[in-house]
Amino acid sequence: MLKANDLVKRFGDTIALDGLNTEIGRGCIYGLVGPNGSGKSTLMRLMCGVYRPDGGSITLEDEPIFENVAAKDRILYLGDDLYFPPKATVEDMARFYRGLYSGFSMETYHTLCGCFPLQTDQPLSTFSKGMRRQAALLAALALRSTGGTVYDSVRRGFIRAIQPDQFLFLTQERIFSKFTEQAAEALQRWTSALPVSRPAHGKPAKTAPAAVREESYLPDFALQFPLPKGSCTRTSGYGWRTDPMGGQGTEFHYGADLAAAAGTPVYAAAPGVVRTAGSHPSYGNSLRLLHAAGDETLYAHMQYLFVRAGETVQSGQLLGTVGQTGNATGPHLHFEILHKGLRYDPTEALQAAA
Repeated sequence: MLKANDLVKRFGDTIALDGLNTEIGRGCIYGLVGPNGSGKSTLMRLMCGVYRPDGGSITLEDEPIFENVAAKDRILYLGDDLYFPPKATVEDMARFYRGLYSGFSMETYHTLCGCFPLQTDQPLSTFSKGMRRQAALLAALALRSTGGTVYDSVRRGFIRAIQPDQFLFLTQERIFSKFTEQAAEALQRWTSALPVSRPAHGKPAKTAPAAVREESYLPDFALQFPLPKGSCTRTSGYGWRTDPMGGQGTEFHYGADLAAAAGTPVYAAAPGVVRTAGSHPSYGNSLRLLHAAGDETLYAHMQYLFVRAGETVQSGQLLGTVGQTGNATGPHLHFEILHKGLRYDPTEALQAAA
């Protein structure tokens, strides 16, 4: 059972959810209906463990979802805007999901392929939007151990079917309505949290962080720029800055922010091994690569991660996509360079890579 008890979520002075109570039992199908700003997306992100509740609780089988790897492994989310790696086929994505989820059944997947009119060996980029959703739904049905599914895009078509006078009533009441079952796009498993060394947003920095150097550092090997050429704009550099999240005072920014459209590919700057990959309260979906001579690169606020901890990657390999997860005011890639555990200014390295 998915259960919300006196659930509260605030964003600054805005109350998105205030004392919400609901229960969604196993096998039930529910929909969220309401106007923009009524808290539908906020509730779905709380259900998926993306947001931490500010009050009350949201649980799956009486276990909290936020920062609970076991619970999040059983929740699927199918967003309104789907992204698949370039040239990926349905078969490629099935193998990807099989590696990501222990409950993914290739036997079920192959059985379901006969129920969907899809060319599974063709690139998904050639599919229509509706066909891409069918491919994601097929993957969801092949997952046998899910405890809940959140389907964002169906609500759009549902609302269009509501008569104007009914919609006005629903706008005022923010009620639930049944509408769909099964949806999927794999959420990354939460792995061990990244070291919490970045200052919390909203707290003024008193002294320079201990594991930080203010000078630039150039690795002995050439770096590849982590985003496609011409796809980004530098918005925030390394060093002291005013807290962008609206807090008082300043904070030390440990990397360079490269603003780009959500879904822009993120590439490995150099060959190495994935040290950590998962979700972090501040960095959002992020990963850290270990390179030669104790050098590391960090990629944060990503939309999706396509690699896992312990995996070997090559320079230029697709790591994931640009997003807005964690503490972020817009879609961008936060990029850091570390040498033997110390953070350095990545500006010179990025300029050389560009």
